[in-house]
Amino acid sequence: MMKLRCAAALLLAGLLWWSGGMAEERAFTGYTIRDSLTKKMADGVTYYLYELLPEDGNAQRGQRIHLIEVEKKAIGRVRPVALPSGVRIHKSLKTPLTILKNAEQTVRGTILAGVNGDFFDIRAGGSVGHLKTDGEWRIAGEFPEGWAVGVAADGTPFIGQVRENITLTMPDGTEVPVNALNGLRGDTSRLDISPENVRVARKDNQLVLYTPDFWKATDTPNGGTEALIVPDGALTGGTITARVERVNRRHKKGGTTLSKGRMILSGTGEGATLLRQLKAGDSVTLTLTAEPPFDSAVSVLGGGRPDGGPLLMLEGEPTDLGPFKAISEDVDYFYYRHHARTVFGLREDGGYFILALDGYKPDYFGMTLDEVQTLLCDLDAYTAVNLDGGSSTAMVLRISDRLRLITDFAATNRQIPVGSALALILQ
Repeated sequence: MMKLRCAAALLLAGLLWWSGGMAEERAFTGYTIRDSLTKKMADGVTYYLYELLPEDGNAQRGQRIHLIEVEKKAIGRVRPVALPSGVRIHKSLKTPLTILKNAEQTVRGTILAGVNGDFFDIRAGGSVGHLKTDGEWRIAGEFPEGWAVGVAADGTPFIGQVRENITLTMPDGTEVPVNALNGLRGDTSRLDISPENVRVARKDNQLVLYTPDFWKATDTPNGGTEALIVPDGALTGGTITARVERVNRRHKKGGTTLSKGRMILSGTGEGATLLRQLKAGDSVTLTLTAEPPFDSAVSVLGGGRPDGGPLLMLEGEPTDLGPFKAISEDVDYFYYRHHARTVFGLREDGGYFILALDGYKPDYFGMTLDEVQTLLCDLDAYTAVNLDGGSSTAMVLRISDRLRLITDFAATNRQIPVGSALALILQ
């Protein structure tokens, strides 16, 4: 009867594919398992679905948990890979399902599954936080203390604080910090940035580095200074040298056009004053460093909030959320309200998992972050970080050789476009 109920829910979602069995028995604090199913996705990769009922019998506070477990033996064959929402970062939001389907055309291997990724700018579009794909940094600098998911060259995932730092060395040897890579400049109108914590993070962006990954132009306000430079390499980490091609000392609204093989240093305030010292033909260097092992990672995603995620578990113990709450402007909404959630976690034995919780319906109410920590303890998580959630939460599975959304989108009655996704790719 229980299996029939869960299968019926999947049938209503259009998933006429299910041939799995009952999931392994687990104990969930404060809940009984109302229903469960499991599906093997590949050798060492298993999807679990659990429907939970509170022990007090209140059906209005149920939960639905989607869990993908990747065993240690699958590492290397199955890799987590960060994916941007599109070819460009700015003004580019797409649903996780669309991001994954588009990536099928370019990735090496088969996408088994995926979830929504990092937090994003709702108005300007584009992911925030940390993003590194194919070994090249795409977004960095605005939340340097953020907690993120990294992937080593051999496919092993890890979680830590990125702590990246970008430095510009001027022709006379003066070193100055670059506030962000592919983030909006500090003089951007507050009406063009949302949520508020992203605007606050960007208000000090007086010197920003843009690459062609950002958009067709820098999209900056009137009056700043922009230097078009020709680099001798990509931003994989370490130092690159660049030749100044020209300096636009007072650009118009919309900024300078971005093109292949070029980067742009964009300044306002003291940043603009600094860039006006440059002239065509000058040589500058750019150095991007990150905390090991992020410096050598091939893929990085996460940390796009002042609280850095936050980190929920560390070495088998729930983290103290107090310090994270102290640096967050939206504590009541983000920490204490019941939301759909997305989490990436590591196992002590070297495996890892991806977790998605449905929300906003009586049968699956969603959780506070304290409740998510309890759930992670029940799941024996070793270290785990919170990714974007709420109405952004989405899990996609490959079903009968097609990628399909399996989570609900009850909060909005439609899939929410996001700035990035995290895919599991079988190679």
